[in-house]
Amino acid sequence: MSSHSFKEQGWRLAALSLAMLLPSLGISVANIALPGLRAAFDVTSQQAQWVVIAYLVVVTSFLVTAGRLGDLLGRKPLLLAGIAIFSLASAGAVFAPTIWVVVLARAVQGIGAALMMSLTVAAVSDAVPAERSGTAMGLLGTISAIGTAAGPSFGGLLVSLFGWPSIFVLMASAGLLAAVLVSMQLPAVATVHRRPAFDLPGTLALMLTVAAFALATTLSPVTFINGLLGGIAVLGVVAFVRIERRAAAPLLQLDRLKRPAVAAGLLSIGLVSAIVMTTLVVGPLPISPGAGPGYALAGLVMTIEPRCLPLSVCPPDVSSIAAARAGPGISGCSRSSRERSP
Repeated sequence: MSSHSFKEQGWRLAALSLAMLLPSLGISVANIALPGLRAAFDVTSQQAQWVVIAYLVVVTSFLVTAGRLGDLLGRKPLLLAGIAIFSLASAGAVFAPTIWVVVLARAVQGIGAALMMSLTVAAVSDAVPAERSGTAMGLLGTISAIGTAAGPSFGGLLVSLFGWPSIFVLMASAGLLAAVLVSMQLPAVATVHRRPAFDLPGTLALMLTVAAFALATTLSPVTFINGLLGGIAVLGVVAFVRIERRAAAPLLQLDRLKRPAVAAGLLSIGLVSAIVMTTLVVGPLPISPGAGPGYALAGLVMTIEPRCLPLSVCPPDVSSIAAARAGPGISGCSRSSRERSP
């Protein structure tokens, strides 16, 4: 392969890496700012926590759907749209007059983040040859882990120097750079005339289930509403499984979950993510802006905290092994256009 081709692929991977880094930072970078947001808007810890919850709920609910939309509308255009949504929502949070406007901005930011995460991975087949796709996927997994782990320390440094709005200013600015790199470096893929079907019932069931579960486990104080939402989540899982078994083009290929490597990998990711995110979300709340360690030191402590640092690197490794053994297409969003062409 010529040096020109290596250089071209390097720039493409740089563009995809930045597009993966930003939504990963978005998961944890705002957490360290929660005490500052709580003080700035004079709200409770439970109210401030929605700045994090809104982002995570939307990302989780929309992530699988984003990959399927990429198949329908084209990966590069939708990736650029995701970056634009992410950047504009970040800019909107800077000028928010109330905490609930920040929460709304974070929810919209989550839509863009889901598009970026899903389509960045799917775009690997467009950016590098098939023989280098494994290396590229490993790179993106590492970038994602680094972004999530480094978010608290990075955010703490920004908040200590410039205040909480600086976090969103940085993400909006970096999003603009990511849009330029993706637009210039990622090749345009020919439109596929025979487009895959879109599983709308499965999509709605999945989003409802994830949202209900998230609300059931986060609403405080605990009331009968939490139990009601938990029941809706259970019914949603049952409905989703039934829909996917009957769908002509399922959003999630349930047969793949029967493979031990895939099931074990996903279970491991779920457990690790639960531990890490519990620490990242709950950890910053006791911090007071005027007492105890500063934001920068607190963020550094959260990043190197024994439960977070080693575990945050595990999900890409486990998922890479599972994906390698299971093959592509668990959710149907990673297949290239060439594979679906008639």
